Amino acid sequence: LLALITFLALSTVLLALVLRLARRQSLRETGLFIPVKLFSETALLCSGWAFAAAWSVDPYYAIPAVLPLLVIFQALHVPNLIVEATTDPKTGLANMRQVNAVLPRELERAERTGQRGSILMCDLDYLRTINNTYGHPVGDRVLAGVAEVIQHNVRSCDLAGRFGGEEFIIFLQDTARDAAWQVAERIRGDLEHQRFPSGEGNQTVSATVSIGIASYPLDGGTYETLLREADLALYQAKREGRNRVIAAGRASRELVGEWARDNVLPAQRDPQSTSRIPFIQLGTQLLRPHPQRPTSASQAVDPSDRHQAPRPHPEALAPPRPHLLGIFIAYCLAAALALLLPGLAQVAHSGVSWLGLLFFASLVIVAEQLSVDLDGRSQTSVSVVAILATAFLYGRLGILIVAATFALWAKLKSHSPLHRMLFNFAMIALAATVANAGFRLLVRIPLTGESFARLALPAVASGLIYYAVNHMLLSTVRGLHEGRSAVAVFRADYQWLWPYYAVFGLLGLTVAEAYVFFGWAGVLALTAPVAMVRYSIKQYMERTAIYVNELKLVNQRLTDSYEATLQALSRALDTRDEETEEHSQRVRRYSQLIARRCGLSEVEVEHLCRGALLHDIGKIGVPDAVLLKRGRLTEDEAELMRRHPTIGFTMIAHIPFLAKAAEVVLHHHEAFDGSGYPSGLAAHRIPLVARIFTVVDALDAMTSNRPYRQALPFSQALDEIRRCASTQFDPHIVNILLSIPLDELIACSRGELESLPAAYMAGSEGLAIASD
Repeated sequence: LLALITFLALSTVLLALVLRLARRQSLRETGLFIPVKLFSETALLCSGWAFAAAWSVDPYYAIPAVLPLLVIFQALHVPNLIVEATTDPKTGLANMRQVNAVLPRELERAERTGQRGSILMCDLDYLRTINNTYGHPVGDRVLAGVAEVIQHNVRSCDLAGRFGGEEFIIFLQDTARDAAWQVAERIRGDLEHQRFPSGEGNQTVSATVSIGIASYPLDGGTYETLLREADLALYQAKREGRNRVIAAGRASRELVGEWARDNVLPAQRDPQSTSRIPFIQLGTQLLRPHPQRPTSASQAVDPSDRHQAPRPHPEALAPPRPHLLGIFIAYCLAAALALLLPGLAQVAHSGVSWLGLLFFASLVIVAEQLSVDLDGRSQTSVSVVAILATAFLYGRLGILIVAATFALWAKLKSHSPLHRMLFNFAMIALAATVANAGFRLLVRIPLTGESFARLALPAVASGLIYYAVNHMLLSTVRGLHEGRSAVAVFRADYQWLWPYYAVFGLLGLTVAEAYVFFGWAGVLALTAPVAMVRYSIKQYMERTAIYVNELKLVNQRLTDSYEATLQALSRALDTRDEETEEHSQRVRRYSQLIARRCGLSEVEVEHLCRGALLHDIGKIGVPDAVLLKRGRLTEDEAELMRRHPTIGFTMIAHIPFLAKAAEVVLHHHEAFDGSGYPSGLAAHRIPLVARIFTVVDALDAMTSNRPYRQALPFSQALDEIRRCASTQFDPHIVNILLSIPLDELIACSRGELESLPAAYMAGSEGLAIASD
């Protein structure tokens, strides 16, 4: 221990002195004395200590001392991964996530210290022309060249990042507007004189940049305000001919209306819009105590099977099953006690080392205290190493004690209910008992009577058996609680853990052997590599959470853009057809209301709502003389009008995002008795989403004013729909519509339903539809 501490202290201090002399870094700036760095170095030195101790007994014992280093090696890559996660790969500048994380902190620091700061928004002029003319590799070369020019003209304390596409952002610390203007002009001038190879002989490419400046606190006191001011100044620079620098001010602020017309989607700026954008929220949110059932694209109905009625996905209808959950926990507890209790009294009186059992129970508590959270729903820890070591050494008695210790400590730590503590006890006891049985099936003699080489593979198998039993039980109980498939839970959250449990099995054997040969000191020498395994799992989960959240954010923004575009297109269609203004918005709301009552998954509801918005998109191909005709249509004109479902389907069916919505567009004029068009489908050969939309389309048509008649009262329209059940409309869907209170239908038509009641998510009506 003294040698370890001496080595670590001398090596760290000497390296810090070298960095101070060579780079003039303070002790804090070297990063050598942060806890993570010291912990990693200590763990590696302890691994060397454990390796030497193992080698002195038997060279084969050195194997488990080496294998954890592979996992430690993965953990030591985390700093590099952090750099990669915060850097734009094309330019080497900070990426948008890093900018959003750092800039608000820099502004807070400037506010505390009374310093100034300036934001430069830079937009590369005509990058699209360069890409189209010379190719994207040349465009990427220009982007990299712009980044080099920016880095050359800013200080190391400044922040430069790629904002997205051809836009860059720079934050200049303690820099007022005049100084920021000079920096911006240097960047603009240097780039103007820069030449980039085009890849075609000696031909070169030139580029220019437009820059907007906003300064703190002159132009605003928050990150969002300064970004907006800099963006408006940049807009003015581009509007005035590009390749120039503009500072935020009255002139740029007066362009806010023009900027909004060029940058905000019509549906987003329409003050008359009664819908909220986005009206559909993707992603899964865990609710307690009744979790929302997650949805995925795989739950949607295959649009290629047009002759089968779409069914709600089984998981979309599966509610939590608390009665089955209780029965399952009771069975697990009974099975665990049946395996552990027989003959236990005889084992307890056979000279067991109770001090050793207490020592391993303490290790379980320490390991559980350092457990790693898995997505907020369950936890994993390296306590399995101590549990397996106890099982190898003490058998059933040891398993009983460590399982009870684990369950009791988990309850005290998280204040969990009694049934969860009982399940934790049963899960650990069953997994450890089965794992130890597998180990003893291959190793029938005491640990001291067999070489380590003969014990290694059985130990690995024991770790994998523990992994399989433990996570099978955990996935099952989570599936019952959340209304999900146990297989889906396992694949989503636990499948990736199996290599760690293979190492855990080997480490459990090593800890057991270390205790036999060296006592508690030998076990403590092995805790460092085990702790590093835990650390690597934690880093993996944190890194994964960052990536998942970033992907969710990108996906949400992309979906919002899609939905806003659909809203804008829908309003454009409604504007062209004066008789049906706002019609698409109303039928979208009706469709969402009834689809949830039918038990459709959220993914299917989304596809139906998109189809509702675009159901009349095919009218783009109908001449105005026919579409806007006030009188009765001739037979030829009616035939032209009847083509709009097919035209609309052809327009959007090839777009993956709208492929399923295209079913609504194609079949929304089909009739339940087969008298509709364009395909003449009948009954359940019509897709369910189209049958739902046919009903709501008729409801809105009858309750809306038209030039040739006034709107009918809702009660009269509902009577007409009831009369046409089984001929034009699906009778099951008609019954669902009639079951909705009249005031809720009226509120839905006006866009006054802020959120749908939870009861609409599934019900007996939904089961009736699913059984057809």
